Amino acid sequence: MSSSNISSLQLEANNLNYVAMMFIRCYCYIVIPLGLVGHLMSIYVFTRPTLRTNPCSRYFLAATIIGLLHTCYMLPMRMIQSGFIDTDPGAYSVIFCKITWLALNSIR
Repeated sequence: MSSSNISSLQLEANNLNYVAMMFIRCYCYIVIPLGLVGHLMSIYVFTRPTLRTNPCSRYFLAATIIGLLHTCYMLPMRMIQSGFIDTDPGAYSVIFCKITWLALNSIR
């Protein structure tokens, strides 16, 4: 390959990384507030007195609470890690990286 071909491939790779980073930023800024509102409305619905005795609604309530935790903690962490260059807190702190990994896998 010629040097101009390699540099054009590098330029295209940098452009794709930039587009992916901007997509993640926009996606998370839209999904986090909508997810927060949606999970809070689901918690409101599943805590009504008529649904408290139904075991299926208890399961949905538990799933909604876990989804709310995921929306409030893991999505912002993923946005910071993937959407902003050189601001990944897990790259500089082993403890933070392990706590984030544990939270991600235990919330699932």
